[in-house]
Order: sequence, then structure tokens, then C-alpha cells
Amino acid sequence: QEEIHLFVLEFSRTPEGFHRVLEEDDELTACTIALQHRGFAASCGAKIFVDPYQYKAAATQALELQSRHVVVSERYMETVLAAVRRLKGKNKVHEKCENRREVVLGNHVEVTGLVDNTKLNGQMGTTFRYVQAKGRWAVRMDADGCEVLVLAKNLRLKDDELLVKNTFIHIPGDSAVSVSTGAKTY
Repeated sequence: QEEIHLFVLEFSRTPEGFHRVLEEDDELTACTIALQHRGFAASCGAKIFVDPYQYKAAATQALELQSRHVVVSERYMETVLAAVRRLKGKNKVHEKCENRREVVLGNHVEVTGLVDNTKLNGQMGTTFRYVQAKGRWAVRMDADGCEVLVLAKNLRLKDDELLVKNTFIHIPGDSAVSVSTGAKTY
């Protein structure tokens, strides 16, 4: 089973030149055309540069993002960064490297350490997106299919590893990704 590695990049600002260099780069233009040929429309917020088979996972991540963000696969990351480095003068921007982050989708996790909703402690679920605005993971609980939002510190992976947000994105190739609108927050 192949894993998909995605990165969420955040840039300092988005002058007109920022969007122009991303739209005019030959490799990024080819990526956008390939996505459009598969029926994927450009998002109005974050830019997305991934292979078509990665698009649904990337689009789910882009929901909470703004125009200063780019969701990118390993294949296109250096191309995006090189294009942005070409900006000079009043159009110059920089990546906020400290905000580059991972979202691990499809990981089976155990909820632990909740104080207010202790009935969820010890229950298992699957992460399906990181909600940046709330700083929590969306988790679909195994027991009832309920969707809840949980802080990373309250999620445990296998082998007692805590789930953290600032690493790589690993998405199993066959994972089902969906959008949640009514998840409870914990």
C-alpha cells in the first residue's frame, strides 16, 4: 500500500506576484491542467499542487486554509519554493518554515486524557483531517461513527506514540477522506 506525502506550506503574504509565479511556472501549470482534466476545480483559498490521485486528500486539507497557503506533494514542493524564491522587490515573500506541517490521515488512534468527556477515553477512532482553525484533529470514532475534534495531545498512536501536527503527511493510498461539518470539540 503506497503512502501519500503532502505538505502544507504557509507564506508571509500574497502579493499579485506570488500568484503569478505559481500560475506561470511550466511544471505547476502542467499540474493544474492535469487536475482540471480529471475534473478537479481550483480552490478559492489555498493553492494545490499534487498528482490527481492525491487531490481529494489535499482538497480536504485546504478547506481551512487561506490564499497564503499551498498544499503540495513532495514532487512539486521544490518547484513551488523555487518559483517563490524568484520574487524580488515589493513582491518578495518567504515561507514561514515554522508553520510547515503534517496532517496524518487514516491513522488509527486511541483517545486518552480527556477531562470533560471521559467516556471517550480508551475508545479507538481514525483521524481524517486536521482542523487548523480549532487546532484539533477530526476523528471518526469506531464505536458509533461519531465525528469528534480532539487535541493532538489527547490522541495516541500504536506503540504509545503521541500524534503531533508538525511533521509529514502520511495518507494511505486507499484511505477514504470525507469532510465533517458537525463534529463535537474536545
